[in-house]
Amino acid sequence: MTLPPFDLHRPQSLEEATEFADRYGEDAAYYCGGTELLLLLKMGFAQFGHLIDLKGIHELGGVRAENGSLVVGGTVTHRELERSKLVRERLPALAAMDELEGIGQPDGYHRKALHVQAATPRDDTVVLAQVYMKYAEQVIEADVQLGPLAEYTLAHAALYRRRGGQAY
Repeated sequence: MTLPPFDLHRPQSLEEATEFADRYGEDAAYYCGGTELLLLLKMGFAQFGHLIDLKGIHELGGVRAENGSLVVGGTVTHRELERSKLVRERLPALAAMDELEGIGQPDGYHRKALHVQAATPRDDTVVLAQVYMKYAEQVIEADVQLGPLAEYTLAHAALYRRRGGQAY
């Protein structure tokens, strides 16, 4: 699968991003990261002549308190959430979860896209699933349970080890 042709625009302000969207209309898509969108384009499920990359827009970053709420900008990464003083103060469970998962760190979870095909021979539907996973060498031999966890615990993290063999 290859990507269809498109023009990539990298605005530096919200005003510039809005101008691109107004100019190209339904032939444009905003993205910030883009993994899922690029996969949809490759698979032919979406088609846009223009992609508007929002990562360079400073106004969309940061974590701030506003009117009693915590506002997380669209370009904020998992690592930024994990390290944010405001998140640690106001939503400690979120900060702990990101730290526990280690998303985006070399020894943390990695997001992967899986193409899942229907099990019946007559149905050639392919569904895109996003999963968070660890590499096999990071899993400690243990009685690993499949299925959703009732709650997020440090015991879960103990099933994994950092590269180099140290447990969390």
